[in-house]
Amino acid sequence: MQAAQSVTPPAQRDELYRMRHSMAHVLAQAVKSLYPKARLGFGPPTESGFYYDFDFDGEPFKDTDLKKIQAKMKKLLRAQPPLTLSQQVVPFARALEICDELGEPYKKQHVEHLHQRGTHEFSFFTQGHFTDLCEGPHVTDLSQLPSDGFKLQRVSGAYWLNDQQQPMLTRIYALCFRSREELAAHISALEAAARYDHKRLGKELELFCFDDRIGKGLPIWLPAGNALRAAITAYIEDVEFQYGYTRVCTPVIAKKQIYETSGHLQAYAKDMFPIMSPDQGDEPSCEHIHRSAKEEFYLRPMNCPHHHIIYSQKKRTFRDLPLRYAELGEVFRFEKSGELSGLLRVRCFSINDAHIYCRDDQIKTELAAAMAMQLEFFQTFELQPFKFRLSMGAPPDHDEVTRTELRRNNDAKFFGDPQIWAKAQGHLEEILKTTGIDYEIAYGEAAFYGPKIDAQFRNLAGREETLSTIQLDFLSAKKFDLSYQDSNNLSQRPIIIHRAPLSSLERLISLLIEYYKGLFPLWCAPTQIAVIPVHHELTTYCTELTTKLRAHKIRTHWFQGQQSFAKKISLSMRQKIPMILIIGNQESTSQSVTVRCHGSEINTTMTQDAFFEFITHHITTRASRITLPG
Repeated sequence: MQAAQSVTPPAQRDELYRMRHSMAHVLAQAVKSLYPKARLGFGPPTESGFYYDFDFDGEPFKDTDLKKIQAKMKKLLRAQPPLTLSQQVVPFARALEICDELGEPYKKQHVEHLHQRGTHEFSFFTQGHFTDLCEGPHVTDLSQLPSDGFKLQRVSGAYWLNDQQQPMLTRIYALCFRSREELAAHISALEAAARYDHKRLGKELELFCFDDRIGKGLPIWLPAGNALRAAITAYIEDVEFQYGYTRVCTPVIAKKQIYETSGHLQAYAKDMFPIMSPDQGDEPSCEHIHRSAKEEFYLRPMNCPHHHIIYSQKKRTFRDLPLRYAELGEVFRFEKSGELSGLLRVRCFSINDAHIYCRDDQIKTELAAAMAMQLEFFQTFELQPFKFRLSMGAPPDHDEVTRTELRRNNDAKFFGDPQIWAKAQGHLEEILKTTGIDYEIAYGEAAFYGPKIDAQFRNLAGREETLSTIQLDFLSAKKFDLSYQDSNNLSQRPIIIHRAPLSSLERLISLLIEYYKGLFPLWCAPTQIAVIPVHHELTTYCTELTTKLRAHKIRTHWFQGQQSFAKKISLSMRQKIPMILIIGNQESTSQSVTVRCHGSEINTTMTQDAFFEFITHHITTRASRITLPG
């Protein structure tokens, strides 16, 4: 089951959580009865159900076996009298004995691991003849579980402890809801999500691709995708200019030492690309020097150190602050192959990054402005965050529910004085309260150098992702020896605010593809206008019109092929071009256009001058919807 003695957030200890947690036990019991040699891994609840990892000890297993397991689960759930779940708590030595008696080596390894980290008592739950190491919580008996509200969904591989050096286990995923109706509604939503999945639409609309000859997780932006990306980039840069940011451009590679100074190497080493170390320097005659002063480089996982170096290039005074450096900088993370997912999880991405260097008395103003800009971005894209999260470091000592497990990892994950952390967390909580935004607190989710405000979104499949973040950093200025002279001519450390209001372009676009179902607003659509003549004799006027549209920097496609008019309309619909200009003899004679929006059969005719005024207004104001006159 779920890692014994781990911390379960209170919000998850509700009825649905207990139900899904208990259903995972039923799955494990069914598997053990059908496959006696199977050994158990972990099996936690998820946001839509649960999963369980099994080692089938060489027994063949395939997706079609899920029906047999599901039938066995239903039989267990309908047993009379209902099977009850009873708990026993035992000391370390007895826990090892029970794991041996059950023949569960993975559970035994987990008990040993937890004991090394300070756990002395271990919980086991029993239902019928089945016993499992688990902290709970659970229902009291199986009659409280929905026999028609779950479905075994799929099978995948998963390394034990998420470590590629460990055995590969078989993970069985399941959906689970309170009733048959809730399950059916969720399955219907999943089917819709599959239709509009960004990987599927990205291929259909020719936005991006991947190719193993270049490398897994390395997106290739095709012409349409690059047009979309460029339009969004221009918008981001325009808004940031209005908020007083200065744009910079820094290398994607840097020496090892800078990431040791920043702490990224200590915190991110396992997620960074391997070190690059040239065999020789640029002066072969000094080979003995090169060996002792060998340069080692990394592809950057973050832009932060590079921006700190820019700040350090000259002396600063209190009058220079705040300084705001922005960059859509390309960064690299060596995500595991199994975690790559279209644009959502990639190994190379451009992060909407910026760093604000300010005085202590400017923190509140800068945080408020960063939050305002973030909300402005959301409004333009019509994005609604699922929730805001105040991501803190270690929990306070008095918080018994969340303290134990996270406190054990604190020294390894979070750096700096706890009092400085408390100060930073206080600032972020104050800005959330002042803004009036509802939020939840999540201990252990902070960056290694400071707490942050995260805006969480769900994609169509229901997966939660962080799209926006604002981070407060009291530590990096000291690490990089950044300073400014105050009004008394004394040296002070600047406060650093890290902010990425739209995450990476890759993650943002993956979300937008699904939110818009491939039909982007006119201002950022890869192709904004389709020019479709009624017949082939209108070439001269279509040429003039297309040239004029492109002179206005409007991305235009003129359908010149030999297909019928109806076929061209159909093609423009499939390409999800937001606006069609229908050109016939009347339009050619009167120098006008007939406008039709995607998905509509309503035609509006207007003069060229009126049309260009109309279209320019919609693009420059970045309107989310097209409103035709009249």
